[in-house]
Amino acid sequence: MVIKMGRCNIEVIALDLDGTLMYNSYTRMVFSDALKDASNRTGRRLEDVKWEFERLNERTMGTLKYFDWNWKFKVLGSRLTFEELIVKYRHAVEGKVYEDVHPFLEAVKGRYRLICATNGFKSIQTLKLSIAGIKDYFWKIFTADQCGDIKPHIRFFQALIEEAGEEAESIMFVDDLLDIAVEAGRTGMISVWLDRKGNFHGRMDNVIAVNRLTDLISMLR
Repeated sequence: MVIKMGRCNIEVIALDLDGTLMYNSYTRMVFSDALKDASNRTGRRLEDVKWEFERLNERTMGTLKYFDWNWKFKVLGSRLTFEELIVKYRHAVEGKVYEDVHPFLEAVKGRYRLICATNGFKSIQTLKLSIAGIKDYFWKIFTADQCGDIKPHIRFFQALIEEAGEEAESIMFVDDLLDIAVEAGRTGMISVWLDRKGNFHGRMDNVIAVNRLTDLISMLR
């Protein structure tokens, strides 16, 4: 589905990472290794370490700490890092982007400045982009640990707009989560919900819904 708007004066396109550009086929392996390492080093049963990990996730949900995987691993007693485990399981990251990602990035490169805007931590997300083979498309990588807050909180979007150095209406923001896209739209950015499951067609308040990134190419011309 292609949705057309009036003339778009877009200078910057900000794209989420996981669920928008990449699909997640690695976290189960990363978490498994870290939790086993914590169990082995502390002498606790693996089941108990898993329970503690789940409680940490519950307590930090909706905060920046939720995405601080290395802090959680350390709290549990592991000496492994997310980065080294991503390298270990690079086969689960290499080329693991959605089929519409390369055609879209090729269509917009050189015409717009691209920012990867993600809730993850910069060292991890930069490594993932690099291993996935799409890092060089991006002008900047903007992460939650840079601004001290996460999507969908308004502080993240305000910091993103400042980082882009443009007026909000000159920025297109794309995310696969509707609540995040809605909040981004309230800042004045052109906000796009990438509804990969095809649950909605059309336009809602302050948000454009598309099923594929390539649906945006005609709108951007």
